[in-house]
Amino acid sequence: FNRAALLNVGFHLTNIKADFDYAILHDVDLLPMSYQLNYEYPEDGPYHISSPDLHPLYKFPQYLGGILAITKQHYLMVNGMSNNFWGWGREDDEFRLRLIDAKLTIHRAYHIKNKNNAFRHIHDDSKRPRDMKELFNQRKAEYQRDRITGLSTLRYSLKSQHRLSIDGAQYTNATFISTTNDTSQQSDSDNEKAFDASLQYHSKRQPLRFK
Repeated sequence: FNRAALLNVGFHLTNIKADFDYAILHDVDLLPMSYQLNYEYPEDGPYHISSPDLHPLYKFPQYLGGILAITKQHYLMVNGMSNNFWGWGREDDEFRLRLIDAKLTIHRAYHIKNKNNAFRHIHDDSKRPRDMKELFNQRKAEYQRDRITGLSTLRYSLKSQHRLSIDGAQYTNATFISTTNDTSQQSDSDNEKAFDASLQYHSKRQPLRFK
């Protein structure tokens, strides 16, 4: 799987079909449990909701994964995320370098009561061992800036999509084939992967509130 390419496709599809102000890049296995968590428009810059101070597992200061709110303008400014990271992890480390290069200040959630219970992490590595596989040279590349791939090099074909509404929030469930990779390292079979993506977009005029 390629998390960053999935997020790029979600952003691209939403940008084509909807008027939105910001996106929330959200791991599906990280559930917010505190009413104090802020999902509103990140007016001051990218806002890391699942900061190292709050995440149940990842406490290192460079961590930028889990849940991040970012404006449409800023995501376009950095050309989205790198498409080169297949398998588990590392893509958020490279994305952090993109934000730093663009001189964007990353803000984080700190003033949360009961920090140890701000999120529930429900990923079971024993049941889904493939999710933890690292492919190719991910460790070597994690702190290297990818200046080639991103939204501008995105290639995929949309197979199906369905509009959903959950408690008034609009979603699109899409199935697509991603063909965005460093083809020098992968075979044709590796270059075509099917993904299901749940996409949600927000307007600063109608911010999402966690209930």
